[in-house]
Amino acid sequence: MSTVTTVAATSTATARLARLWDELHSPVVGRRVPGTVPVSVAAGLVSLIASAWFVPSGLSLAYGDALSHLTIARRLMDTMTEPGLGQLGTVWLPVPHLLLAPFVLAIQAWQSGWGAAVLGALCLAATASGLYRTAARWGLGLTARLVVVVVAVLNPSMLYLYSTALTEPVLLAGIAGTLAGVSNWATKTRRLSAGELAVFAGIPAAVATMSRYEGWALVAGGSLFVALVSLLRDRSWRAAASYVFGFAVVPFATMLWWLAYNWVTYHDPFAFIAGPYSAAALQADMVAQGLTTTGDLGASAATLGTAVVTTAGVGTIALAAAGLLLMLFVERSGRRWLFVGLTATTTAFMLVSLYTGQAVIFNPASSDTSVWNNRYGMASVLGLALVIGIATDFVSVQLGRVAPNLVRQRRILLSLLVAVVLWGQANWASQDWSTRALVLGEAVTQVSNTGPREAAAWLGTHYDGGFIVLDESVAANNILPLAGIPLHEYFLRSNDQLFDDALADLPGHARWLWVGDSDTDAVGQAAAATTGFATEYAVAYTAPGVTIYRAVNR
Repeated sequence: MSTVTTVAATSTATARLARLWDELHSPVVGRRVPGTVPVSVAAGLVSLIASAWFVPSGLSLAYGDALSHLTIARRLMDTMTEPGLGQLGTVWLPVPHLLLAPFVLAIQAWQSGWGAAVLGALCLAATASGLYRTAARWGLGLTARLVVVVVAVLNPSMLYLYSTALTEPVLLAGIAGTLAGVSNWATKTRRLSAGELAVFAGIPAAVATMSRYEGWALVAGGSLFVALVSLLRDRSWRAAASYVFGFAVVPFATMLWWLAYNWVTYHDPFAFIAGPYSAAALQADMVAQGLTTTGDLGASAATLGTAVVTTAGVGTIALAAAGLLLMLFVERSGRRWLFVGLTATTTAFMLVSLYTGQAVIFNPASSDTSVWNNRYGMASVLGLALVIGIATDFVSVQLGRVAPNLVRQRRILLSLLVAVVLWGQANWASQDWSTRALVLGEAVTQVSNTGPREAAAWLGTHYDGGFIVLDESVAANNILPLAGIPLHEYFLRSNDQLFDDALADLPGHARWLWVGDSDTDAVGQAAAATTGFATEYAVAYTAPGVTIYRAVNR
């Protein structure tokens, strides 16, 4: 490359950076929030960079739930029975699977987990965009807006979860979009219509609603927020009712659709609450054995608090606590306080879920030996980041009054303070993930359960056709993506009658059997009941917790 070409390229890059810098400092006008696009792109790139480590390490596929989500997403279009929405099941809400489905069409993207990581990068971009726009709508300066985004995006647990197929990425993107939408409505000088509120807040709320049940609580909290702000601003019950309807109509419609789907598919509109595969049913034994915090508000609060602290990080908690303390003395805006309350809605919902037995979290506050579901504290990071941003903006303004000519210096000072805290938090947690970042600690523990994973890899290498019978409802059998065999090669419990037919006549249906050591494994039960099983099948591979059989003469 010639010197002239190099100089020209450098000049062009410098000009683009200058334009970007000018855009970031441009005022918020109408619906346009300058800086949204570069912030989103940067967050997406950070997510992909983090995934470039998490995916090859195997950690992105550590959680059994992540493997199940990958399987559900793929079976929407790859299954022995008829593909379609009927493959969604009722254990989890549908939107994460619907969004993930196009990203796992390629076997390699499904098997490696990269399909989920790419969707996660898009979700982190959307989450960062929502937080940035929310901070801008509440009048926060550029430094404070960027602090909000950085606190959320550079959280190690956040980066990890966004590399997985877990439901948090889609949920948090929906929550951030909802917060941005209601913030725009609450702070706009021009009165937005109920229809605009439905589009800019109701649609992302529907995404959250159909991702996790915390989204249902967000809709309830958002409706209350909209009603109170409208009453304070418009002094009209009629206007408040109109705005609440505008906000809630879309997510409420999706809730009704979910009830109808459960009614049509499982003949019970509340199958997701009390059906045989509901969270309450799956956790009934834990509740009966006293292993949960059900009925104990103090234990529920302590358990959730531990999950939040180890997920958000002690540095984030410290900064947010200082921010809340500062707000108590200086914040006079009732709308801002209402909004801070709204950001805590999902955390409050999780506390109620723990108390009523609808959710279970294990950590040092509730169990001496187990770590489970601490990612349920992840949604709190969004609210904590916004509180830190509000406090940062106040400090920046006060420093500006003391030293009005040192604009750049005070921005650098505040940014360095936050950066040092976040770096110290990440460094401290990395020294012992198992106790200081329980989401990652749990992932390390789960991926170390190598028996089923090694068996899946073996099956993927040695499978030579003839179909496989596998009961994927058993926890140790959530290995389908790891084997990398198309789902139409399996008789699975999700295949309903075909699965039952295969269990009734194993030799007549499948060359391969996957049998877990659980007493509830339907394939193992069917094998034990099959006359002459030992002459029909031979052990092809064993690993801790798994035995793979192959037909002898086929």
